[in-house]
Amino acid sequence: ALKWVDGLVILNHVSNDESVQIVNDLAREHKDRISMFSTEDPQWSEMFHRQLLLENARSHGATHIALIDADEILTANLIGRMREWIERLEPGRPLEVPMLAMRTLDQYQDDASCWSTVMLSIAFKDIPNATWMPDSGGYQHHQRLPYRIGGQPFRPLQRKDQGGVMHLQFANERRLIAKHTLYQLNDYLRWPEREPKKHLRWKYSLALEKPTGLANLPADWWPTGAKERIKLDGVPWQEAEIFRLIHEHGREKFEGLDLHGF
Repeated sequence: ALKWVDGLVILNHVSNDESVQIVNDLAREHKDRISMFSTEDPQWSEMFHRQLLLENARSHGATHIALIDADEILTANLIGRMREWIERLEPGRPLEVPMLAMRTLDQYQDDASCWSTVMLSIAFKDIPNATWMPDSGGYQHHQRLPYRIGGQPFRPLQRKDQGGVMHLQFANERRLIAKHTLYQLNDYLRWPEREPKKHLRWKYSLALEKPTGLANLPADWWPTGAKERIKLDGVPWQEAEIFRLIHEHGREKFEGLDLHGF
């Protein structure tokens, strides 16, 4: 990301791995381009976290905001073009590029599923009233763009074979299952009346469906050194959180959800 943005704002949400050390190493290498702040509340509040990031970026004078999650990487062939595209944005208009659902580090999903057709919002030109905090009763989970941002998106690319954002959540099946199991539990605990359990079960099963087609990723689409830093082994942190919630609330609380063997 540092190859195409001026600076990074990073939220450290109660990490217990090497995240802080990695960020500190980056900050020493890229002076004045890295800002990290922390929240110690263990509750995962996605929209509140995004709002904190937006406000922090604004405090550093940001006028254009790019969105990069920890499991997303821009393909290398687009790095030299991103700044031009972002600078062309009108206020409140988002930039969208294809999402590549990476099923391994070398192949992405290429079939008739939604994961092969989605366009991912990756940047916008800020406007004063943009906010990730919804009005009372609004959607509070997985909102990619702030509220008030809208209009016809700028889409300089139309096909994923032209490049885009590599989304790595699919590349580690164990983590993928744990992640979407935890999504079910958290959604139900926070908003028990919003959706029937069967709908939650269906919604979070979509990412777990097996692809019917794959395409090979061009080797030069990996930014230099990025692929070698990715580790797909280890125990996903979501598993411990799933067991904690089951122990705290009782297994019967989640009857009707798909716990995937947890």
